[in-house]
Amino acid sequence: MPPTLGETLKKRRHSCRHVGKIGMSRATDMEIIQVARQNNEIILTNDLDYGRLMAFEKSNRPSVVIFRVSRHQPDYLLKLFEEVLKREDESLEQGVIIVVEDHGIRIRKLPIE
Repeated sequence: MPPTLGETLKKRRHSCRHVGKIGMSRATDMEIIQVARQNNEIILTNDLDYGRLMAFEKSNRPSVVIFRVSRHQPDYLLKLFEEVLKREDESLEQGVIIVVEDHGIRIRKLPIE
């Protein structure tokens, strides 16, 4: 995800940390998952590997939001993410993988059996 998305999220009063800005730019996906779990964070990504890893791990945390969209401008991504928050805030607390596409979202409850 573009670091500018984090800046845009912070301007809208969302808490956000970009892996590149917290010294984790070379971290493995599993290390990022572990840190997100420890800090009760949601992973925002365009990398499908996070969904696969969460399915393999059979864990219900952290929730992952995967963006599979045609545009990657921060304002567009923010608009989509805020829509997810409005509709699925409770699900994100319980543990889900959400795939955000230009014309909708798909939700998979964690853990995946």
